[in-house]
Amino acid sequence: GGALMAALVPRRYRRRPWRTFFLFFGFCLFVPVLGLAGLLLAVWPGIVMERHARQDAYQRVVVPDLPFKPLKIQNQPIYGKAGMISVLRHAQDPERRIKALIATRQMTSREAIPVLKEALRDPVDDVRLLAYSMLDAKEEEINATIRRLLQRIDHAPADQRQKLHQRISNCYWELAYLGLAQGEVLRHSLTQALSHLEQALASGAAEPALHIQRGRLLMHQQRWDDAGRAFADAVKQGISAVSVAPYLAEIAFEQKNFHLAATHLRELGSSVRRSERLAAVAAYWTPMLQKDDGQGAISGQT
Repeated sequence: GGALMAALVPRRYRRRPWRTFFLFFGFCLFVPVLGLAGLLLAVWPGIVMERHARQDAYQRVVVPDLPFKPLKIQNQPIYGKAGMISVLRHAQDPERRIKALIATRQMTSREAIPVLKEALRDPVDDVRLLAYSMLDAKEEEINATIRRLLQRIDHAPADQRQKLHQRISNCYWELAYLGLAQGEVLRHSLTQALSHLEQALASGAAEPALHIQRGRLLMHQQRWDDAGRAFADAVKQGISAVSVAPYLAEIAFEQKNFHLAATHLRELGSSVRRSERLAAVAAYWTPMLQKDDGQGAISGQT
């Protein structure tokens, strides 16, 4: 058998025929004897060790019952902005702080962003990263809207460009108003918001309320005189003097004209009661108009 198998090997492998012969001769001689013993040695440990294997490979647990009634999901957040910040500052469990951040999705962006900024100082990485991702998502959403509107405005008809300029201005103003822009980005946002708003006003058929928005943008740039003229234009376009009185009072205060600030606050009349904060300011400044020494007395008390 060994000679036959050696003869069947291709010629290029028969350079040393005797070695090839003895190789196949060894296969034919030893495999029938050692093959059965080798098979038993390979299989026997598995057969023996199987008897000692664990019978229970899985742990059985009792399936819990479902609740007998659905959980109540509230439309309003459990905590207000102050409560959220309190949880972020004082809650020891990071899971509670993460739940507080997730609950901000039910709040307006104006209320949620201060909470998210507070979470950026959290000592736990997971809390900080979640707050950063939520802030970045809000900012990216506004920036994506701006890019989309800028692409549309290049090919839009002339009668639609006013609305597009107005919407772009609102987006840039939202970045500044919500506190998503800081430093140079804030100045850029205010500049772009004012630029697009003025292009919307240049059409001549703009809404009177745009003059108030222009005045607020100029106030954020601390251009007090220009802001005052913008509010005056709003009144000329039909906006009531009561609506612009708080802004004019703030401008007068920034210009150190405290007597004029109190005068504008008095113009609010009964409408000041609608805002608790504004009512407190008016209650402080209005009595000063009754002083005989006028502006000098007011300036002296400040």
